[in-house]
Order: sequence, then structure tokens, then C-alpha cells
Amino acid sequence: MSLVGPAVGLYVLSLAVVLTALATALEYGPDLVRTGYRVGIALLTATGAFVAGHLVVAALVG
Repeated sequence: MSLVGPAVGLYVLSLAVVLTALATALEYGPDLVRTGYRVGIALLTATGAFVAGHLVVAALVG
């Protein structure tokens, strides 16, 4: 089993958290409620995009 998939998934999710939190903090200041809301949306979106991409690649490669 390859460890590339989980490593890339962890990288994608961590970037979704860090970049969303940074962008929210720069735009609105240290608002924890707004940051948590936006990070939650970013995590759901990044997870869906990663899983969809993984399924497409798995279908193409075999």
C-alpha cells in the first residue's frame, strides 16, 4: 500500500486549515467563531475534492 495518498491528503487538509485561518485573520482580525466556521467549510470542501480526485485517478490507473 502506498503512503503517498494519505500524505497528500494530510497536506491538502493542513493547507486548507492554515490558509483559511490566515486569510480570515487578516481580513477580520482574531474572530474565533468566524475562523472556525470558515475552516470547517474549507475542510469539507478540501476533503470532497481530495476524495473525488483520488477516485478519478484510481479509476483511470486501474
